[in-house]
Amino acid sequence: MDMDNAAVLIKKAALEYDKAANPLLVPYDLTISQYKILMFLYGQPGRSAKVVDIERCYSMTHPTTIGLLDNLERKGFVIRIQNPEDGRSKLVSLTEKAVCLEPDLQELGDTLETEFTQTLSAEERAQLVLLLQKLLHRPEQNHSSPVNRRRTHTMDPNNNIHRVDLAEKAKDILNLYTPFKTDYQVSFAMAEADEKGLPRIAAKLVRTDGIPFAESTAPMDRKLRHMKDQTAVIRPFYLPAMKAEFNEDEANEFDCLDFDYAAIIVYNKDAEGQYAIKGIYFLPTDAFIHAKKPDADGVWRKMGLGSYRMHQISLDPRQKFARSLYMALRMSEALEYEYDKYGFYFSNP
Repeated sequence: MDMDNAAVLIKKAALEYDKAANPLLVPYDLTISQYKILMFLYGQPGRSAKVVDIERCYSMTHPTTIGLLDNLERKGFVIRIQNPEDGRSKLVSLTEKAVCLEPDLQELGDTLETEFTQTLSAEERAQLVLLLQKLLHRPEQNHSSPVNRRRTHTMDPNNNIHRVDLAEKAKDILNLYTPFKTDYQVSFAMAEADEKGLPRIAAKLVRTDGIPFAESTAPMDRKLRHMKDQTAVIRPFYLPAMKAEFNEDEANEFDCLDFDYAAIIVYNKDAEGQYAIKGIYFLPTDAFIHAKKPDADGVWRKMGLGSYRMHQISLDPRQKFARSLYMALRMSEALEYEYDKYGFYFSNP
């Protein structure tokens, strides 16, 4: 790659800025990434914001953002509070300590900006800001662009017919587990398709005594109540156990972690030529993405769908003892772990 390439120079400039800023932030016990989050919160109404707003501002992943917030909370700069407009989500809010430091940190930011752009005239600096804003808000690329093709919101409906059929069958198999209750019961139904027109499955989780999570005092329910409509979102993935008639690559890649569970559907054709499910690997999203990361463009690809056999469920729980017999309990515990780990649900950040 040409070292005078615009993308390379922008990246080098950002690194130089961070390099200059970090020593100045040491007295405040902050890193440059933590500092940027505080600066974002200073500019928000009520000095608070949702986690997803921070991610979008700095194009950061969920795990990266949560790691930074955990450190900021440990140092006493932020707290996570209930969202007064939506009891199912939380807001990241500045503490009194952070508010008191705002004048110093704002002044530090102004000093860094001045020193970093000191070789530019006022006109050049204004032009640089304008060009960078234009670059970051560029229009969609043309249809020949591979990135644009990967992020197309719609797919050929004819290619989705078998996927919808398989998702419906997977939903029916999952519902075979609903009679096995503990303190919880789960039921599965088809949900609204995603932006590509790919099917989704909804898992409605309820207490068997009928008490809504919002009214329950049980420790687990105090976390499950943050799940929108007490419903987890399941994203089907497709793994042909035959010579592939369809290319499932595009259907299986994603650029947004907006689902709580993955249902990997292994399928082929039966003697009548109908699509049949040969197996289902059913696992929570945090286990699905463990030790993996998206490509440089933010798209998750090649998830190794055949490597999740430990999560395989029986297609008929009546035929043999099924490890997933009490699906409701397994899901409630996995969703509680997701909330403990990230502070939100993937389907409801």
